[in-house]
Amino acid sequence: MAAGVGCRRLLGLRYSVAVPHHRSTRVSVSRVPCRSTTLSRRSNLTCGELAGTLVATLAERPLFCDLLTHVTLSLEREVTYERVRTFKHAAGNAVAVLTGAISTASALDRGQAQELVIAIIALTAPLWQAGHPGESLARLYREEPDVAHIGIDFEPTLTRLLAALCDGLAHNKSSMEAPG
Repeated sequence: MAAGVGCRRLLGLRYSVAVPHHRSTRVSVSRVPCRSTTLSRRSNLTCGELAGTLVATLAERPLFCDLLTHVTLSLEREVTYERVRTFKHAAGNAVAVLTGAISTASALDRGQAQELVIAIIALTAPLWQAGHPGESLARLYREEPDVAHIGIDFEPTLTRLLAALCDGLAHNKSSMEAPG
């Protein structure tokens, strides 16, 4: 794998990634100011507005979306204990900040916001890849439209799914309680 270095912001979080070979993967996350797409200055967002803000922010960060696909496949497996520990702590801190921002900007409580963040991570990786096929697959879809049976448009698809999940979480507080 060729060396790749990137520095991006996601909802007020700055992350830098160096991926020379999986073993030297480094990810750091720190809080820095971001543009108007941040949630920090927003409140009383509807689920649709919240989902739209989150997805627009993701769509502006293709490197981050690409990396989400590789986190569990490679970046958490092919690294040393020290690196994965550092990454998991940084990721945990980033999730905590994002969870707080979501709960402040919307009707979701922290537990519901955390569930939404889990869904964002789980849905973004495959939907990003499906919505941004490689060159050969894109050519196949153009030349043989009947094969393009699952043509996904990333932003509206993820926005719709996250808004529906947010609505469900906001209206079903009992689903957040541990079974027992």
